[in-house]
Amino acid sequence: MFYYTHLAFSFLIGLFLLDYLPIENKFIFFLFVFLFSSFPDIDKANSKIGKKFGALSKIIGFIFGHREIFHSLLFMVFGYILLSVFSGLIAIAFLIAVASHLVLDALTPKGIMPFYPLKYKVRGVIKTGGLLEKLIFVGLIVLFIVKLSTGHI
Repeated sequence: MFYYTHLAFSFLIGLFLLDYLPIENKFIFFLFVFLFSSFPDIDKANSKIGKKFGALSKIIGFIFGHREIFHSLLFMVFGYILLSVFSGLIAIAFLIAVASHLVLDALTPKGIMPFYPLKYKVRGVIKTGGLLEKLIFVGLIVLFIVKLSTGHI
């Protein structure tokens, strides 16, 4: 999936979870959701985030491969635990952003290995950049607008 679909989905999930989470600073929360929404793609040099990190992204991709450890529950849980030592708010934003990223990438034909290092793959049929992804993105934006219009933020 493209970065903007990941971003829209993670923001929408964050909006729906605000009612159930002890988030005091919503601006900081959504700033970190934004920052983490594409983070699993740091292992791909030509991704939006990979281009920002240049050589580091190439090294990470060479060592870990694309859609392996950074697209796994192991990474999500480890990152959450590590970040929770510093800030519960940042850890929750990380968890939401990475979980939503994994869900969307699991819907693509390339899929993900959620239980990495086990080679079990979860995959779907939504082609990255295809018509179905574009329709999903538009649907996410509509839901985002509807959620915001209810005044529950």
